Amino acid sequence: MTLLNLAIWVLTSCGTTGADPQPGTMTDPVEPTDYHQFVLDKLADPPDGSYVMIMAHRGDWKNAPENSLKGIENCIALMLDMTEVDVRRTRDGVLILMHDETLDRTTEGAGLVSATDWSVIKNLRLRNADGSLSSETVPSLEEALAVAKNKMVLFLDKAYTLHNEIHDLVARHGMLKQVIVEGIADWQRYQSDYPDVWQDLNFAARIGAGQSMAYIESHISNPDGRFLFPSCNLLLTQDAKYERVKHSGHWLLFAPLNFTNCSEDFEQNWTWAINQGIDVIITDKPRELLTHLKSQGKHQ
Repeated sequence: MTLLNLAIWVLTSCGTTGADPQPGTMTDPVEPTDYHQFVLDKLADPPDGSYVMIMAHRGDWKNAPENSLKGIENCIALMLDMTEVDVRRTRDGVLILMHDETLDRTTEGAGLVSATDWSVIKNLRLRNADGSLSSETVPSLEEALAVAKNKMVLFLDKAYTLHNEIHDLVARHGMLKQVIVEGIADWQRYQSDYPDVWQDLNFAARIGAGQSMAYIESHISNPDGRFLFPSCNLLLTQDAKYERVKHSGHWLLFAPLNFTNCSEDFEQNWTWAINQGIDVIITDKPRELLTHLKSQGKHQ
């Protein structure tokens, strides 16, 4: 052993380089090209509280139009864990990214998404957060999948009635592990509504204070379930129902967004949510949350 190697061995084995890492500290940085697999590997196991994931709400909408390809690309570049996007269906059956039922707020167009063909919608420019028109156009879900493949986990909102179509599209792209869908239905109802696809899709059940313990147990007892989406009012109750959710071993998603009754999307709320057992924070401020979690040793 050379003197240099001996010195390195002494420093690392005897701990003279500093204090031991705190729980949750990421000691082995993950390369950007490997980060997507790192996230999938994490999600394959029950959460242990050491790592909190970031889900960007409607993409990076403060720096790109909401539900845009650019928003997803920004999230990939930031090495975030997930991006939430909204799915609607056009009159001719194309699944697109769009939060509202109408085109008016987020595009230069107008009218119902469901009453407009894709040939029209695909050419509409998206608006920035300040209302100005961007160069981005409305993307199809298929285009979003192509951008995210092997790079980003997508959470698909506003789409409970579309899970058969979503399944077929996601499966065709080989991305079933990369996509999470959501809805309010007990596990038996979900199986009944989607008998041909429920085994393939990652389903996150929305759970509010008004849901029964039987509803909650239907998901917790499901051996294939991994995700739960408790609401703000459920967390605030701190009752037996939330205690059951908190200790279920599922990944818990939570959205402390500005328009909910959980105050605002800021550090105090993030810390509170983590203390309640939340594992995935849905945020309008992904950059700020990333900095916060890194400072706590809770993120790569």
